[in-house]
Amino acid sequence: MKANDEHIDEVLKVLRSHSAFELAEHYLFDLERFCSLLLEVLNLGTLATKVFITLYQNRREFTTTELTRMVEDHRPNVYVALCRLQEKNYVERVSRNKWRLSERV
Repeated sequence: MKANDEHIDEVLKVLRSHSAFELAEHYLFDLERFCSLLLEVLNLGTLATKVFITLYQNRREFTTTELTRMVEDHRPNVYVALCRLQEKNYVERVSRNKWRLSERV
């Protein structure tokens, strides 16, 4: 519970230090950037787009198996989608079986 309270305090500190306009502008910038990236990723296929969105929303490392469950597709297909995303520098391989968004994103 204490860690959660500290997290809430940090969030409130950030909110208090910015105006509503600044926060909205930052949110819209992130949304605009996401939409721009999404349009680029759509050219890589539906599955690659689903994988990208999953990684973007969660902002953590995933194994291929975890992503397979989340996007509800077959592991070899997810692996191919990850390789396509990696070729275009949207994701990077962290270890033999772990992936995350690239620094570019």
